[in-house]
Amino acid sequence: MRKMMIALIAACALAGCSRAPVAYDGTSDGPFPIGSYKIRAAQVDYQPDMSYRIFDAKQVFVEGRYAVDGSTITMTDVGGKFGCKENPAKYKWSSNGKSIKLDLLEDRCQARREAMAESPFEKIDQ
Repeated sequence: MRKMMIALIAACALAGCSRAPVAYDGTSDGPFPIGSYKIRAAQVDYQPDMSYRIFDAKQVFVEGRYAVDGSTITMTDVGGKFGCKENPAKYKWSSNGKSIKLDLLEDRCQARREAMAESPFEKIDQ
């Protein structure tokens, strides 16, 4: 058993095994804080697979994909009632570990701009 564990650890070190998302370290310089946040009377989920969705108990407002480059998040809507598929958005993100704030860099979608302007969004404990 011990030999098998050592072999597994060595294989992971050489091959670069994927890890679970790293816990947010409390600074904006850390990894993007995936998770669920309160937005208006709805919720936004940022998933480890780089997808997001904004929804409530009745409907999905927006579904999309996101990419993070340092303190910039780029969001591209792919569906939902209010999705702006043709207009990716860029925001500067920051977090204190309890909430996330998105500051507008570029967004031609009025509905998304209005929703994101209400940040910071409080993290939902799960």
